[in-house]
Amino acid sequence: MNPPRENGIVYLPGLNVVENAISEGWVKLRESGRKDKSEEEESLLTNLKTLEDQAKAAGKGIWNPQGHGKVDVKQDISGKEKEFLEQWKGKDIDGI
Repeated sequence: MNPPRENGIVYLPGLNVVENAISEGWVKLRESGRKDKSEEEESLLTNLKTLEDQAKAAGKGIWNPQGHGKVDVKQDISGKEKEFLEQWKGKDIDGI
């Protein structure tokens, strides 16, 4: 028996991280087997499925036939973010 799962959405200023990850082909959408989804959940899943279908059609990320499921991500990090990464690189950070 699988334990119940609680899923959420992560927002950064101006960015829905889940939508972005799916639309770039970085992750696969996994739908729950629950039959009693609310209208809001159904709407969200429909939107995410559309984004995943678009990523597949465009061959993005894990859907790239030449990429073999490999995703290269490059970010330019500077300022406070870079300082934070340098300070905590290789160290554990307590989270919730």
